[in-house]
Amino acid sequence: MSLIVLDDGWLVEVISERGRELIDGNFVPANGSQLSQRQAQRERALAVLKQQNPKEWNPNLAQAIAERTRDRKFWADAGADCVECFGCLVTCPTCFCFLLYDQGDAERFERTKVWDFCYIPMYARVGGGANPRPTFVQRFINRFHCKFMHAKNQNGFYACSGCGRCFTTCMGRIDIRKILGQL
Repeated sequence: MSLIVLDDGWLVEVISERGRELIDGNFVPANGSQLSQRQAQRERALAVLKQQNPKEWNPNLAQAIAERTRDRKFWADAGADCVECFGCLVTCPTCFCFLLYDQGDAERFERTKVWDFCYIPMYARVGGGANPRPTFVQRFINRFHCKFMHAKNQNGFYACSGCGRCFTTCMGRIDIRKILGQL
């Protein structure tokens, strides 16, 4: 479901059958004025995105990233100013990494899922202490793989909305648009 704030309330858009089941009988259909407000909001948001992201990305971005994966110097230079504050990950609307852990006592166990960040050195650690991405550069590359290769392959679209939160909050002033422009 998508919730849209309007002048006189909310507009709920249903995307899935499960969402339709949840709202069935609980809402009234949107009127023409509400649909017009929604469209105007979308057009304003698109205008901001186009102004903020004026350069078109490489249409073969996933392939370009794959080809540059082993170019450690490129990625080390691109992430050199990162102070690992995680601002880019905390504010990103498409980041969804998580950690599962178990806790309990002899009577009861509980599995908990918490938000996690792929830049944290221990993020990819597995049993026995092995870590397939022990260096920051490897974790930096993984972020681009996740957003622009894996998401595209699995879902058909990039996991980047173009919102600019990542480079706005970045203490190192790393601009993802510049990195993507070099690919």
